[in-house]
Amino acid sequence: MWRNQKMGCIGLLRVPRKPAFGFGSQSAEMPFSQAVTDSLKSAATAAGVDLVILDNRYDASTALKNADEFVRKRVDLVIEFRLISEWRQCSPIKLMMPGFH
Repeated sequence: MWRNQKMGCIGLLRVPRKPAFGFGSQSAEMPFSQAVTDSLKSAATAAGVDLVILDNRYDASTALKNADEFVRKRVDLVIEFRLISEWRQCSPIKLMMPGFH
């Protein structure tokens, strides 16, 4: 809170929130995927960024649900790690829709 003595005003200062990134991992069960997740955790901690990690479980419907969760949590950036070609374009479209910021 701040106060301007000359003007007699009182107001609240807006404290910027910490950036939040979302990471949709391919699968938590694979050693390589776990290594990627661990690396992102370390980088996020070093950069002062909150990291929301969700497991796509090699499943398109799970990835879409995770995209909804990233939107609900209002993350600033989403990183998707997946290899299944049939659903490469599904969740990015959802994340680009109006209201995702």
